[in-house]
Amino acid sequence: ALSAPSSLRGVGGATPCFVTFELWTRPPDGCTEPAQLVAGDLGCVVGRSYTSFSGFHTASGSGSVQLALTGALLQRAGFGWWDLGQEHGYKSGL
Repeated sequence: ALSAPSSLRGVGGATPCFVTFELWTRPPDGCTEPAQLVAGDLGCVVGRSYTSFSGFHTASGSGSVQLALTGALLQRAGFGWWDLGQEHGYKSGL
C-alpha cells in the first residue's frame, strides 16, 4: 500500500523543509541479505510545493520507479506543485 509519510502530512507552512524520497530493495522472505538503497531524491518542501534538488539511481529503471512513486505520494499528501528541475527525456516520459 502506498501512503504519504507522516513527515509530509504535517508539512504545509512557509518554512522550508528538506526531505528525501528513497527506494529500497526488499529481499525475499528468509533471505539474510540486507535491503539496498537503489534510488532516491533530495528536495525541499515549502507549503504545498516540492522542489527536487538532486536524484540518483544505482539499478536500471529504479530512478523512474522512484520518480513515479514520489509523484503518487506527493499527490496523496495534497501537494499542488512539483518542480522536477532540469528537463530530461526520462522525466517527461513519466
